[in-house]
Amino acid sequence: MAIADLGCSSGPSAIALVSVTLEATHNHFLQLQQPPPEVSLLLNDLPFNDFNAAVKNLVALRQIEKHVAATGVVPGSFYERLLPSGSVLFFLLIQQPTLALKGMNLTPLQ
Repeated sequence: MAIADLGCSSGPSAIALVSVTLEATHNHFLQLQQPPPEVSLLLNDLPFNDFNAAVKNLVALRQIEKHVAATGVVPGSFYERLLPSGSVLFFLLIQQPTLALKGMNLTPLQ
């Protein structure tokens, strides 16, 4: 399962939204009495973002969240195509002042 945080920041808040999403996903699968899937996390922001700080936060998150299998950064505008079609299950996007969770495919994983 892939989760992309579009417009992440470079500080600790970059991982906060992802952490909440991981916890909710983990709890959902526990309720279904299924093992949580392996997760691939992608952080996106404009190229001038401090991705070094974001990567350090990803490393710390992977030590806590054992089902996170892969992490990465995708520089660029989220108004343009960033990833292959159908490659991401959830897109996370903070739009001031509201939070939008964009589910691309809400069917249960088999």
